[in-house]
Amino acid sequence: MPFRVGIDVGGTFTDAVAIDSAGGEKRWAKVPTTPPGFIEGVVESVRALDVDLSSVSEMAVHATTIGINAVVEGKFPPTGLICTQGFRDFLEIRRTRRPDLYNPWWNKPEPLVPRHHRIGARAHWRRR
Repeated sequence: MPFRVGIDVGGTFTDAVAIDSAGGEKRWAKVPTTPPGFIEGVVESVRALDVDLSSVSEMAVHATTIGINAVVEGKFPPTGLICTQGFRDFLEIRRTRRPDLYNPWWNKPEPLVPRHHRIGARAHWRRR
């Protein structure tokens, strides 16, 4: 039975779902999230699914809540950004999505990635 497994690491719980690609069997599990070593909760959620890992054909893990909480609270490790060469300052420029377009006293929030942690990479592609 080839299973497809999806895992969501949340702030309180880690949820896992397994679907048998051939037969349609579904399994799900909810275990406590284990900060700061979130991987422990991921491993425990797979164990709780009671799925033989050799039968897993695809697995997706995401941590939407963890990411949102880190941004809101400003608690995340030093982060880097690789962008297209010449666009290193696009986080400061931010000409769109202003809450009050015509308010000259509106202050931009600090960028999530400081300028010295951003690097521009030259794009390599061939025109045909």
